[in-house]
Amino acid sequence: MVAEWLAFEKKDYDGAIAILGLNSEFYPKNGYTYNLMGRIQEAKGDTAAAIASYQKALELDPNDRRSKELLEKVEGKK
Repeated sequence: MVAEWLAFEKKDYDGAIAILGLNSEFYPKNGYTYNLMGRIQEAKGDTAAAIASYQKALELDPNDRRSKELLEKVEGKK
């Protein structure tokens, strides 16, 4: 995925987040978009935004164990 490449290979966090923002407009029920956005926001150091993204991912897919684990980790519960 282009956003992953931008974020984790090129360290262009803002560009990756912009792409995921567009993706969320076209596919608003795709929880993975918010999971990935949270990971990128966390890598960027934006903990509050990462928490919101993980929460949105879980709202869309309450069975998403990975988002739950990441949310607990970033909130300091794990």
